[in-house]
Formats: sequence, structure tokens, C-alpha cells
Amino acid sequence: MRRLRIVVAFVSVVLRGVVRDRTALFFMVALPVAIIVIIGATFGGVQRLDVGVVTHDRGVVATALVDTLRSAKGVRVHTYANLESMRRAVRRNAIAAGIDLPPGLDLQTAGSGVIQLPFVTNRATSGSFPARNIVDDALGRVGARIAAARLAVTATGVSFPDALGAAGTVARRSPGVAVATRDVGSGRTTTLSRFSLTAPQNLVLFVFISAAASSAAIVRMRRAGLLRRSLASPVSAGMLTLGVAAGWFAIAVAQSLIIIGVGALVFGVDWGDPLGAAVLVAVYAFVGAGVGLLTGALARDPDRVGAIAPVVGIVLGALGGCMIPLEFFPPTMRAIAHAVPQYWAVTAWQRLVFNGDGLAGIAAPVAVLVVFAAGFLTLATVALRRDVMQA
Repeated sequence: MRRLRIVVAFVSVVLRGVVRDRTALFFMVALPVAIIVIIGATFGGVQRLDVGVVTHDRGVVATALVDTLRSAKGVRVHTYANLESMRRAVRRNAIAAGIDLPPGLDLQTAGSGVIQLPFVTNRATSGSFPARNIVDDALGRVGARIAAARLAVTATGVSFPDALGAAGTVARRSPGVAVATRDVGSGRTTTLSRFSLTAPQNLVLFVFISAAASSAAIVRMRRAGLLRRSLASPVSAGMLTLGVAAGWFAIAVAQSLIIIGVGALVFGVDWGDPLGAAVLVAVYAFVGAGVGLLTGALARDPDRVGAIAPVVGIVLGALGGCMIPLEFFPPTMRAIAHAVPQYWAVTAWQRLVFNGDGLAGIAAPVAVLVVFAAGFLTLATVALRRDVMQA
């Protein structure tokens, strides 16, 4: 019971120190949330597609294509006077893509030849691929009506515009095709928030950075002799180390819960299986505690810790997939990424959030994180005991 009170006292002291430190609170709360918003809003997925159209006349085919594009969910159509102005809009990222509908399109489609329509996009942007799919779908829908109109013209001799209009009427009145989905394995059937990728990545990134950077407090306590003088009280070196480690574990858990809570309540992030998420948060918090304790036990200058730790954390986070999705890594970089704990934490969160896995599905990455945590904590314990036991 006495040991528990000692550990709780250390945790209380550490948490009070963090709450009083505005800089630490900024890095623990404000900065992660801000980055989740910025990156999630920019790269977290396409919520609306802006598509451009150049129409040289108001023929039946051009009107049908524009109307089909406008009826697509999440698409906003912009009209341009010429192809060059639409290209400038693509270069400015004002629109994801655009299509040029040449003059006399009705006469061209009434024949039997192949029609080429200029399509403009920037493949480096996130909206290029979905915009191409939207335009292809619109061309396919209108193309089916054109094929039906050509057949009607050949069979009945009616004019092509009348046949195309009739084909459009029939298409609108035809019943839609019902598509049913059935989950046959892992994966989610619900739509995820656009912040579902960036929120877990930033949790992994900032828990590590905060634990390492805040270890400057341990360095200050060592240099001031506070930890060594604590041994004058009925506290053993083991209890001292355990209390400090528990304090940094509490910091990591608190920051994780803040990011998870904000992500769920404000940004609609579904963190997956509650049990799996809880275990992952706890294990990664032990990793953070080990990193903080080891850095605080080995470092000599607290100012250098505060300056260097964030840089090291960002580099390791980038290598572990906290900034660029792991799927974009080349094979060599993906193999190297296995050497950092961030890779395994990001992998586990991806399985929980995107695959819908439970605790069993993340058992392997969690086991590796346990090894990292044990290694960091063991080395930190040895280094800190050696320091406080010195005369």
C-alpha cells in the first residue's frame, strides 16, 4: 500500500508540472489537434470534386453531359470559355479536372465515328483519379443513350436529337439497379471520417515526441540532485525509478486520451474495437514512458533535450509512417521502418480503424511494441539507478 502511495505521489507531481507548463500543454494538446485539422482537411480525402467544362454550343449531347456531371453526388461543375482558361484553373488547383466539349458535338455523335474529347487534369493532385472516374461514368451514361439513339435513327428514321431525347427519357424512367453488399472478411462497411488517417498518425507521432521532449524535466531533477535526495526518505531506488516511469506513462496515456476524445467527438473518428484501442494505447504509452525515462537518464543538458528530441521524434515518425502512408514506401524503406516503434503502432491503428480488426488482429504489432517498451524501460532503469546511486 505504501508503494502504491509513493507511485501515485510521483504521478501527481509529474502531472501538476505538465499542467503548469504552457509549452508542454501546447505540444500535448493544441499542436496535435491543429495538425490533425490541417492535414486531414488537405489530404484526408475528397469530400467535393470541382470539375470544369468547356461548352462551345448548347447542343443536346453537351447539355446531357453537363447535366449528368451536375447530378453526380459531391461534384460541382464550373464552365469555362475556352480550353486554355480551364487548363489554368487545373494548374491553380481550382478544379480537379476538366473536359472540353467541341462545337458540333451533336453532328459528330450522330455519325458512327469515334469522338475524342480533350480531358485536362493534374495527376499529382488527390482529386485527379476520382475526377477521371466521375467523367468516365458521365461519358458512359450519355454514351449508352447515344448508342440507343443511333439504333433508333437507323430503325425508324427519326431525327437524332429526337431519338436522343427519347433515350434520355427512357433512361430516367428505368428502375435503378439495387446493389447489396455483404462483408465476407475484414474491413468496414461504414464511411470513415476524412480524419481517420491523420488522427492515429498524429497520436503516434506526438506521444513519442512529448515523452522524449518532456524528459528535460528529469534531466533538471538529476542535475539539481532532487532524485538523489529523494533516497533520504523511505524510498528505494527501485521505487524512485518506478514512480518516475509511472509519471511519464500517465503523461502518454493522458495525451492519447485527449487526441482520441477530440478525434471522436469533434472529427468523427472511429477508433475501432474499444478493447484493442485500449490495449494499444497502454502499450504505446509504455513505449513513450521508456523513451522519456531513457532520454532523461542519459541526457546532460535539458535545453538540448528540448531542442533535439522533437527533431528526432519527427524523423522517426516520418520513417514509421506518421506523415506518409506506409503503402507509399518503397520496399527498402518499408523494411527499414520495421526498426522503429512508430511503424508498428501505425500498423496496429490502421488495422483497428480501417480493417475493423479486434485485439487478435493487432496481436503481432502489439507484441513488438511490448518488446520495444521492455527494452527502453530496462535500459532506462539501469541508467537512472546508476545515476541516483552515485555518491
